[in-house]
Amino acid sequence: MQFLDGTTALGTVTISGRSASLAVSKLAVGAHSITAVYSGDTNTAASTSAVLTQTVMGTVADVQRIINEALGGAPVESDLNSDGTINVVDIEIVINAVLGM
Repeated sequence: MQFLDGTTALGTVTISGRSASLAVSKLAVGAHSITAVYSGDTNTAASTSAVLTQTVMGTVADVQRIINEALGGAPVESDLNSDGTINVVDIEIVINAVLGM
């Protein structure tokens, strides 16, 4: 099974049971059109999945840089959660800085 971002190959994996998965850690910021392509075999016809649009908003480093710029260069500590959300240690400082308080 091959995974594509548009026409760019992301990787090829072996099907296990009736599924396949690919972990990708370096997609650029922006929208990506992901498909899975099965080339077929003697028992099963070739097939391409529907497009999954995956939008990458940015990395932890991107968020830290934006917050640091909003704070005039003051360092900000943050943590990346397993669900992809980011915790900023002192959000009140960040909000006050962004609002100019």
